[in-house]
Amino acid sequence: PTLKSMMVGFMGAVYATLSGLFFLLCMMLAWAMIFVQLLHPINAKLNHEVQFCQTAFSSVWQALLVLFQTLVAGDSWGVCSLPLIADAPFTYLLFLFAVVTVQFALLNLVCAVIVDQAAAAREEGKEEKIRRKKAADAEKLEWWRGTMAEVDADGSGHLTEEEFLASYEK
Repeated sequence: PTLKSMMVGFMGAVYATLSGLFFLLCMMLAWAMIFVQLLHPINAKLNHEVQFCQTAFSSVWQALLVLFQTLVAGDSWGVCSLPLIADAPFTYLLFLFAVVTVQFALLNLVCAVIVDQAAAAREEGKEEKIRRKKAADAEKLEWWRGTMAEVDADGSGHLTEEEFLASYEK
């Protein structure tokens, strides 16, 4: 039962997860385009120690890779961004807004939607369990009615003491 409820919750969250991933990629693509337009001219003038950083914002694809590496994976945040911020301090605001929109706002929103979808799927599972219980109870009730109809020898719809005791003898 636990594994089944986990799988139901997971399947309920798959759509929300894929939608959130699509929205995350769109948001990061928008930031990548902004970074190429605003940061590449500054970055091209800098002499980076890491070769990757030299071309980090030269194309949308390169900028998307840097953003994914830094914002989603949280890896090597300062390698490419700190030299840019040191040279042009206003770029700090761009990185700050990118972090706030992608990590804090968007990822928390996606997480909330996934949890909400899983909870909704769990509720549907509870409703299904209640329906099965009611069906089983109705089946038991019909069995008892049938049994009592067999015991009711005169067909009056009421069991007398004699009918009840006679049913023990059968």
